[in-house]
Amino acid sequence: MSGGESLVSPPHSTAALRFTARGVVAAPETLQIRVGAQFEGRVAFGAPSPSRDMTPAEVVHNVRAFRAPGPRMRAVRGLALSAIPVSWSAATLHDTTEACRAAGIERVVLHRPVSACHDAVPEGVAVATAVRVPDEAEQVAAKRPSHSLSVTIPLEARVLPLLGEVAARLAPTTRLTLLWPLPGGSEAAPPADAVVEAMERALPQLASRDWGVKGLPLCALQSLLPQVPDLPRRVWKSANRHYVDADHQGPGALLLQPDLQRLEKRDGCRFCAFDSRCEGVASPWLAAGLAGAVTPISSSPTLLASGVHFRGDGTAG
Repeated sequence: MSGGESLVSPPHSTAALRFTARGVVAAPETLQIRVGAQFEGRVAFGAPSPSRDMTPAEVVHNVRAFRAPGPRMRAVRGLALSAIPVSWSAATLHDTTEACRAAGIERVVLHRPVSACHDAVPEGVAVATAVRVPDEAEQVAAKRPSHSLSVTIPLEARVLPLLGEVAARLAPTTRLTLLWPLPGGSEAAPPADAVVEAMERALPQLASRDWGVKGLPLCALQSLLPQVPDLPRRVWKSANRHYVDADHQGPGALLLQPDLQRLEKRDGCRFCAFDSRCEGVASPWLAAGLAGAVTPISSSPTLLASGVHFRGDGTAG
């Protein structure tokens, strides 16, 4: 979750569970490795700052360890590499990703700053980046990427007035994740109603694009339903993941949930038609009331008229 979103869990998957001292969470199938100590333009999510860069050998060693985990853990299939050091040559990156694939990794995503999003990558490797201002969007759209490229727009207070212009300057085929900020940055997330107002203004620029929202529940966004009938399909969940850096390797790795982030729901959320599909809200933001009135949604006429139907498990299809 550093430079952009990447390995997204399918909305209707039934992930295995992981029991931790802080509660039960989804068992990760993704490993995120922050390779370098410095990372320009990263999206903060509460991860510590490592003391040094990792070596290619350390990266591969950790991948192999998480491909052959102990009891009650599942082998990871996806790998996100962030903060690739500038000292790594193209050959080093190629050899490292190939060694990870040889260990059984099925998909690799590089989280890169905008300045490096068009740099060459090994064949079959995707890139994710974060864009906050129109100039960065223009850099991303400046040339057709030779690899899969996805973009996260952090819904920070300073970004909201620019949201429509940022979206407009990106290529129409770019996959966009609108990410409500997670705790761990220098500022609190803007209130949900401010986010909804900014999204409403930006809807003409978002039209006909592949976009989704993370971090905010559908109940906080439902005023957009008349203009976005397929909104339930655009509220995305993040996959839980193991997090490794130079100071947290192997058994010392962290979990995105619950070590770095804790998500919560209100008691009444279990009555919501979207409960099984919703990951909740970051605990500090819920406590501060930033998500607004978190209230259960029923199969209302508005939702039914939008063509969204509910399965027995409460998910939309």
